[in-house]
Amino acid sequence: MNIVLFGSTGMLGRYVYNILKDEYNVICIKRNEFDIENDNWSKLYYIIESNLKENDVIINCAGIIPQKYEHDSYKTYIRINTLFPHKLNEISKKNNYKFLHITTDCVYDGLKGNYSVNDTHTAKNIYGISKSQGEPEEATIIRTSIIGEELTGKKSLIEWVKSNKNGKIKGYTNHYWNGVTCLTLANLIKNTIDSNDFWLGVRHIFSPNIVTKYELCCYINEIYDLNINIEKYEDTISKNMTLCGKKTIENSIREQLILVLNFKLE
Repeated sequence: MNIVLFGSTGMLGRYVYNILKDEYNVICIKRNEFDIENDNWSKLYYIIESNLKENDVIINCAGIIPQKYEHDSYKTYIRINTLFPHKLNEISKKNNYKFLHITTDCVYDGLKGNYSVNDTHTAKNIYGISKSQGEPEEATIIRTSIIGEELTGKKSLIEWVKSNKNGKIKGYTNHYWNGVTCLTLANLIKNTIDSNDFWLGVRHIFSPNIVTKYELCCYINEIYDLNINIEKYEDTISKNMTLCGKKTIENSIREQLILVLNFKLE
């Protein structure tokens, strides 16, 4: 089976590539081959149709996030986070490909928590709005929140905590989270492909336990042996980004982080 992967150099995409590469022919479409922001859609059609046949798979791990692209224009967010997934879905429907797309808990504002797939999207910023509008109903959509290691860029939570080894940081005691590691999600994606267990629409993928950002930082500190003094900090506004739905992940967040530590990311 051939798999076209977008976003292979990003945090999640790198894990997905590492997990799939030994058993599938993974074709990574990088920015020098197709620039999502600037190239025309006909080029996208050509690249995908040149590499895939019926029942092959497209995985979209590409996206623009505020942590790395806070100064980009609304047009850029809409092009990459909204229009691009719909174009991939259009191509998939035309050619009978399987299309798996990753979206985010940031379609919600975090005021309520325990969000189900039926909850109204309440995002107020351009990132959340652009991701909300980029969820094609006819695709396999995974909505989640992820943490992982990075080889470049190093903007993720894990990398930020690691960068403060032997130092001091603050951890929010009233920000709640039940996302998954990139490694866990990459393995779930592989299992979906292995078993041909694709679905149409959105599913929430989340961990069986809920932690605060303070507790999450403490896990990272302990597991990576960082010797950080983590101060409890209560934000002025509580934030609860937790998701709910059908249980899919067995390992706790701490167990997932241990697996990340012992995984060699290439």
